Amino acid sequence: MNQLRGKIMRRAYYIYVFRQMTRPVFTHGLVLFISFVALSRTISIPNIWSNMLNVRVGELADFFIGSLLHTRSLVLLLLGVMIFTALSLGWRLFSVRRVSRVSLTTETPGMA
Repeated sequence: MNQLRGKIMRRAYYIYVFRQMTRPVFTHGLVLFISFVALSRTISIPNIWSNMLNVRVGELADFFIGSLLHTRSLVLLLLGVMIFTALSLGWRLFSVRRVSRVSLTTETPGMA
């Protein structure tokens, strides 16, 4: 009996973990995390930070534009994936909230 209960609970845990992994927040977070790790392996973030601190405040935009123009295409691709994923996650989260609010307010009273 205990062995059967263990098998059933293990399957329930597998289903729970699978459902959590298929949620949009998890998948977007995983893509962001993997992209950030790959970006940190591709470029030296501490060196960029120290170089950025040596630039005057009014010239930061020129610094970033110059850095992006003279970088490798892999870095640009990773930055694009991170930006697109963050925007997609924000759009998805806010559209779900908007749809749930609209569906709550458009119900007609007395209709089942």
